[in-house]
Amino acid sequence: MSILSNCVVFNQVSFQIKNQTILGNIDLKIKTGETCAIIGPSGSGKSTLLKLINRLLIESSGTIEIFGNSAESYKVNNLRKMIGFVLQGSGLFPHLNVFENITIQGKISNHSKARRKNRAIELLDLAGLPRYFLEKHTFELSGGETQRVGLCRALYLDPELMLLDEAFSALDTISKNELYTYFENIQKVKPRTIVIVSHDFREVKRLAQTVFIINNGEIIQHGSVTEIMSNPKSHFVKEFIKL
Repeated sequence: MSILSNCVVFNQVSFQIKNQTILGNIDLKIKTGETCAIIGPSGSGKSTLLKLINRLLIESSGTIEIFGNSAESYKVNNLRKMIGFVLQGSGLFPHLNVFENITIQGKISNHSKARRKNRAIELLDLAGLPRYFLEKHTFELSGGETQRVGLCRALYLDPELMLLDEAFSALDTISKNELYTYFENIQKVKPRTIVIVSHDFREVKRLAQTVFIINNGEIIQHGSVTEIMSNPKSHFVKEFIKL
């Protein structure tokens, strides 16, 4: 998969629900190994786009390719094992401890407990969290710690593609900066394709190489961070990125 030029491709993709168009005629290409940001105001269709990649939703028209194959060609469970998905608030299971949360995909995949524990320790070390956290429950964690554990869980199967849906938005500035550093360290250890949904252009400037700006279900500009900053194509873009 790493030799493919594009990890995700949307060809004229639309999504409607109850006769309302959420996304309309989306064309985009996300290069393998890059960090790409999808940004726009609330309700613009950002999260819907991620859910289409992860097959939580199915496009109304158009086609989606993932890892060089039609998204429809995959069994959904197999595809999701190849994609890490991190939500705002991490989406951890409150009745499970940190070890059980991080390794849930390993349990589903019938990995031995020893293998799961070794992988969980490896991920905690990468996240800068102490190993005794494995026995903690989610209510004992701070917001930043919770989000790190959510990233550990998403990384358990070492996915080629990561989807982050407003993963840092609810955190304080210190926790955000710590997570940004963790995120950057992950990419240094093993670069992978990452798609970040955000409404914070400061976050995007730090983390992403390529940006798609979406509004009312349509992509209105895309390019590198530098290109968009130097040449916003509309008043909306200029105001949104606050130049």
